[in-house]
Amino acid sequence: MTLHKLVLRLAMALSCVIGLAGCSSAPAASDTASNPVNGHGPMESHLLNFRRGMAVPRFVFTDHRGAPFTPERMQGKWSVVMFGYTHCPDFCPATLMTINAALGELAREHAELAGRVSVIFISVDPFRDSTDDIAKYVTHFNSGFVGVTGSVDELHRFTKLLDADYSYDDPDTGKSAPTTAHAPAGEYVVSHGSNLYLFDEQTRYVRSLSPPFTTRRIASALEYWMQNPAE
Repeated sequence: MTLHKLVLRLAMALSCVIGLAGCSSAPAASDTASNPVNGHGPMESHLLNFRRGMAVPRFVFTDHRGAPFTPERMQGKWSVVMFGYTHCPDFCPATLMTINAALGELAREHAELAGRVSVIFISVDPFRDSTDDIAKYVTHFNSGFVGVTGSVDELHRFTKLLDADYSYDDPDTGKSAPTTAHAPAGEYVVSHGSNLYLFDEQTRYVRSLSPPFTTRRIASALEYWMQNPAE
C-alpha cells in the first residue's frame, strides 16, 4: 500500500470513527453492563472464554521487526490490543488514528499514565500482511505502536479466547471462506472483531471497549481503568 493510498483511506475513514466498522468487522458479544466512563456503554465483560483477571495464555507471534512477540513483551505496560489487517479500507485506520489521538490527549492530561500504555495491532491476515507491510502500516500512525501476526493456529487460538473470531469473505457474494492454513482464492475482505481489549501490567485481562470510538472515550477509559484496576 502506498502512502498516498493510505492517506486517501484515512480521509474516507474519518466518518467511521463514530460509526460502524466498514471493513466488515464484527464486534464480539457484549453484555448489558454500562461503561462507568462518562456514561458510555455497553462495555463487554462476559467473554466466552477469557474472564476478567485471567493472564494472557502462552503464545508466540512475530512483531513488525521480525522478532518473537510473547506475553513477556506485554509485561510492565498496560496493553491495548486491536485486531485488524493492513488492507482494511476504513475501520482499522480510523481506529488506529483515534487511539493515537487518545494517547495524545491522555499525555496532555496524565503524562505518567500515557507512558505506561502499549498499543498492539494484531493482523489476522497473515497471508497478505508481511512484517514489512505491518511495520509500514502501524508506524504510520505512531512509531511506538507494535504490529504483530502469527500462524493460523496461533491466531485462531488467541482470537477464540477473546471471542473475537474472524473470517475471510468474498466481497461480491459475502460468502465466507474457511480460515485454513491456505490463503483464500481471489480477492477477499476480512471480517474481524472490532473491540479493543485492555490488559494490565501483569498481562491480566481487564476490560474491552466496543465501538463507536472517539478520542475522548478511549482516553477516558484508559484513565479510569488504569487508576481503578480493581473495579
